[in-house]
Amino acid sequence: MHHNFVKLKCFLALARLEEGSGVTASGLARLASVELPSLYVLLPRWLRWSYVRRFTSRRGGRIVFYYHLTKRGRNWLKRAESWHPQFREAQAEVV
Repeated sequence: MHHNFVKLKCFLALARLEEGSGVTASGLARLASVELPSLYVLLPRWLRWSYVRRFTSRRGGRIVFYYHLTKRGRNWLKRAESWHPQFREAQAEVV
């Protein structure tokens, strides 16, 4: 799957979350219907480029990371609607 298509599906899934809430990487993989190993590669890039933000929480003595879409990520998503040829397909695939 092409990187921008994975990004599009993940950003659509993150945009559907309630404002201020986040999701784990495995939760995002399920919501966006993408493979988890791909997310483990791509999430650090999106963090570095400020498309997503990561929050840390402790659950049962373990550290858990939650991700949510930033304003910059939302802007990318708005622009992608006009130029990405698979935008409608991605919308249909996202849970």
